[in-house]
Amino acid sequence: MNSSDFYPALTDNNPIRITCLVTCLVTILLGFPFHLGVLWFERFGSDKKRTILNMLVSEVIWLMVGFVAVIQFPEIFRFTYGPLPESLCFLQLFARNSLVFTITLLLNAISIWRFVFIFCLKNPAAFRDNFWFLYSSLVIHLFSILYWGTCHFVAAYQPVVFYICTGQNSEEAIKHPFKGYGTIEVFSFVVNTFIYIKIYFHKQKISPEPHTYGFSMKVLSMSEMDKANLVNYFFVFSCLSFLSTTFMTVAKVNSIPAKDFNMYPNYLWSYYRSLVVPTLSSIFVIIWFYSKKNLRQKVWDQFLNEVYYHL
Repeated sequence: MNSSDFYPALTDNNPIRITCLVTCLVTILLGFPFHLGVLWFERFGSDKKRTILNMLVSEVIWLMVGFVAVIQFPEIFRFTYGPLPESLCFLQLFARNSLVFTITLLLNAISIWRFVFIFCLKNPAAFRDNFWFLYSSLVIHLFSILYWGTCHFVAAYQPVVFYICTGQNSEEAIKHPFKGYGTIEVFSFVVNTFIYIKIYFHKQKISPEPHTYGFSMKVLSMSEMDKANLVNYFFVFSCLSFLSTTFMTVAKVNSIPAKDFNMYPNYLWSYYRSLVVPTLSSIFVIIWFYSKKNLRQKVWDQFLNEVYYHL
């Protein structure tokens, strides 16, 4: 670790910092088994055939677990003990951006494949889910690594959050803004909104019941479209909202002058970006999946069935 810190306010013993650290750590420790429960149900649940949508959801959850292990623990360490080595901060920032980018593209893939199932496939039973999942996942991961690898290695200055991690003055980095943030978030909202509206009017058109073209919550609910699947557009849009919040928070942190960063409430934006948003995202995913279809009971029942079977 570096002996000097240009941002001493981040490690001051103030109640907000302690509350954020404790909440983040507790959420990580308590949330891990709940994430594993979602993975268990997606892999061994009641569905006889795992579709590509189930597989993509599992991939998103695995990446969230990896995000906690690779990203959040260094963040907690930085806000507890002070600056980290430059190499660790660089790898952590690269991994963070790549993981968030990958999760965003996977959420887009979920919506796009759902669109393909509804409008393009004439024989869904013949669809090779395993092959197309592996293909989609491989392309997304490679693209994320190449995209952020290029952004970080070509840039003259890293994002301001990198210098916050290392405890160095970020004044020059503010004068040369880092490129790469924001594009995928805007693209994702446009694509998902188009798909959502397209499917909505399609369901209205084929519905045998009298209907209006108002956006009723019953029709908008993706559980009406596919009750056998845990993935729905509310989950996708909510995750994209959290990811967009992360982008906007990073933009705010990058805009704060280095000399003013230690002043209240400027340094609180760093807590929000690094500790609060990931914590809220984890809590949301847990509540959403376990409230949907009484997943908690289904996971427990499935676990007991597996135990009895092996006994």
